[in-house]
Amino acid sequence: MKKTITIAILLFSMATYAQGNLQFNQVLTYTGTLTPSQFVSSTYTVPTGKIWKIKFVNKLSYSIALNNQGNQPFYAGFALNINSKWLFGENFTEIFLKSNDTLKLGWTNQSAVPSYNVAYCNFDFVISIVEFNIVQ
Repeated sequence: MKKTITIAILLFSMATYAQGNLQFNQVLTYTGTLTPSQFVSSTYTVPTGKIWKIKFVNKLSYSIALNNQGNQPFYAGFALNINSKWLFGENFTEIFLKSNDTLKLGWTNQSAVPSYNVAYCNFDFVISIVEFNIVQ
């Protein structure tokens, strides 16, 4: 009898904490270009009642600028911003975002390297997201 009551209480408490099931809704693809005049992308917000699974984020291409002597390549760092926190790296995959989370892309601030001319440093990017509905 004690086992039955314990199991019933355990099952009931587990069901109480369930947040719902995920149901596939659509695939979202965002592309754009980051430039020195706009080094952060638009902000993408997860709609209420949805979950986003970021499947892939990548810079497709980038152009480089040369230093003032014209002989050393310059590389700007690619970054992902989730809820105002920056993550740095090359590729990002398998990141889940909940309702009302925000996402944007950017590249690192170049003010620390004043000898470089960043007028021609551009990033093309792509974000692939699977959107789910939360079903109760």
